[in-house]
Amino acid sequence: MIGNISDFLIVLIVGILLLSGQKDISSTAKNIGKTLNQLKRTQEQFRQELAREINGGLGDVAEETKKSVVTDVTPMYRRVNKISPQPVTTLPSNGNKQEDKIKQIEDEIKRLQMELERLKQNGNKN
Repeated sequence: MIGNISDFLIVLIVGILLLSGQKDISSTAKNIGKTLNQLKRTQEQFRQELAREINGGLGDVAEETKKSVVTDVTPMYRRVNKISPQPVTTLPSNGNKQEDKIKQIEDEIKRLQMELERLKQNGNKN
């Protein structure tokens, strides 16, 4: 029956008011209603503030992560860009341009894989 704090508080307030012996029941009911509304408002404000803090904290974490990734990746990006790109050779046109493009892409992938293996073997040193 009394599963959460708000139920317990209601029973407690009603008990206190009944035991205090006020003769005017309408004012007692009015005071109980005001108290419950105030409790609900306070609870909602707490939830909103907690949600604001959580969302603000997550935004800060996201910004810090973004900055750290940028600072970690930027030196590697600069090193890779210093490598002179090898020209992609084009095959003579046989009338089938799509196959030529596929072949060019495959050759570029092979070249990049070889470059990646070379960088791994050298410990990311040029």
